Amino acid sequence: MNRYLRSLLFASALAFNGSVVGFAGDKWTDSSGTKTIEADFVKLDGIQLTIKKSDGKEIVIPLYKLDNTSRLLARKLAKTPRSTASASSTSSDTEAVTTTSSSGGSGGDIFPPNATAREFFDIVVRELEKKNFAIFWDAMPPSQQADLEQLVQLALTKVDQKSLDEIGKFKKEVVGTLQAKKTFILNSKALPIDNNMRPIISQAYEPALGVLDVVLSADLLTLDKLKSAKPREFIQDYSSRIVVKLDALLKMIPFPGDPMATITGTALTSLKEMQIKTVSDSEVSTKMTSQDGPPIEETYIKVEGRWVSKKLWSSWKTMKAQAEQAINSLEAKTINLQVKQALAAAKIPLGILAEAETQEDVDDIIGGIVKQVQAAAAANMGAGGMGGFAPAR
Repeated sequence: MNRYLRSLLFASALAFNGSVVGFAGDKWTDSSGTKTIEADFVKLDGIQLTIKKSDGKEIVIPLYKLDNTSRLLARKLAKTPRSTASASSTSSDTEAVTTTSSSGGSGGDIFPPNATAREFFDIVVRELEKKNFAIFWDAMPPSQQADLEQLVQLALTKVDQKSLDEIGKFKKEVVGTLQAKKTFILNSKALPIDNNMRPIISQAYEPALGVLDVVLSADLLTLDKLKSAKPREFIQDYSSRIVVKLDALLKMIPFPGDPMATITGTALTSLKEMQIKTVSDSEVSTKMTSQDGPPIEETYIKVEGRWVSKKLWSSWKTMKAQAEQAINSLEAKTINLQVKQALAAAKIPLGILAEAETQEDVDDIIGGIVKQVQAAAAANMGAGGMGGFAPAR
């Protein structure tokens, strides 16, 4: 097979998954090891690789889409001038590549094997600033990734496709009704909205429905896809789709600067400014400022190339065993019945809203819903302060 046909087939196959890969005039292989393409190396920024195809078009692809040999070559080319870089990797080089568990992680490409705690948390901050929320998965020790995947698979045995189909049907009814009654809802005096905000909310109405549609996407409502999904890839793809929709929505609201940065900025700033004191090569003590309380002090230990909370890690096996016991105690029929009962209760006000033909009727329905939400919020505040949550210690 000639180069052009091989490249075309590979590009077409990966385009179906939303990505195209390739490297510096050399052969580069995807993470499955079945598809290869040739392209020129341009640069490597964190886990984002920029390549140039033969037609001059530049493409950005995350390293986790490539196999170990290609990842290693990317790092070599990023550090070594092309004239001295080897066009291929030796077997010993390939063995030196750090990988995560077979459960679908690829954080070995992000965290150096001997990363200090400061380097580790700096990488986490950098990836979060890029809106790469899969970093939460990458930051876990491989054995913990495997444990979590096992728990997810166990939980999925308690769900059937009929229940997911019912949820999907209900989502369509919700979106359809909210679209049909848009004018009534936006004009409702029962909504506690300042009149100056109504034009903004009107503009953001459809994008907000788009966020709802993505949150309950087909990926979450198809049991076979959930069972076969690799956790890291699922998190990456799902979160990126939500971020795109959420970004578009938030930009319609008068936030200063980048809305997402405004929301996450405080947490990231605390993480950046976290004080780290080295106890040993595998243990550090940290102090991080809290917005609404005293500084949070925590001890982190190095486990399988990752820095994790010592308290969390010491209790992890117990937590996993408790989760397994709780999941095993559930009955699929009971869960499915509870889903149906919850949907039936939710369909009552939705059905009434769908049948409403006047502004007065819609106001009455929305007013009742607002009162219920306010009562639930007040009860929750009274039971445990800010929703019953307290800063982690």
